[in-house]
Amino acid sequence: MAKIANQTAYPLVQPAVGDYFVITDVNDSNNTKTVSIGSLQGFMGSQPPAEITLTDVQLQDLVGNPVSLNVDNPSNDLIIPVSCSAYYTPSGLPFNFAPTDVIRIQPSTYLGTTVSYFEFNASLLNSVTPSIISPVNTWEATSQAFPLAVAGTDLSISASQISAVGGGKLKISVQYRLMSTT
Repeated sequence: MAKIANQTAYPLVQPAVGDYFVITDVNDSNNTKTVSIGSLQGFMGSQPPAEITLTDVQLQDLVGNPVSLNVDNPSNDLIIPVSCSAYYTPSGLPFNFAPTDVIRIQPSTYLGTTVSYFEFNASLLNSVTPSIISPVNTWEATSQAFPLAVAGTDLSISASQISAVGGGKLKISVQYRLMSTT
């Protein structure tokens, strides 16, 4: 058997969430088993970020058609937000969002309310310059109760009062932890 350092026998790759590690299971007579990188992330308290890229059509229609941001949550635990960032890539004409338009990242059970985990002013997209956007973390802004109707609910991206034209795409990335209620 080749040594692990032998990259001819064992090529160096970028790991993916579905890739496997070989482990020794001390709870099963030290038998050799495999675990996924994704399961180690959860075991160590972090999850891969939930990400989505919104098109200009989706951005223009967020009031009537919120977009679901799928969260990898097989145990149906509570989703605890950690951080959020967005990357805006303009194309064609810049958007013309009003200064009062807000884009929200929130549990789908909060749709139609102003309660959100993260939000930012949509007029930040009224630009022809690519930019990184740092949404306000409303989850950590003050001590407050978030009535979670359903555990494991995916996040939704919605908006208030948006009726703009323009072009571009917005990639949103949300880092989160999962919290078991049992």
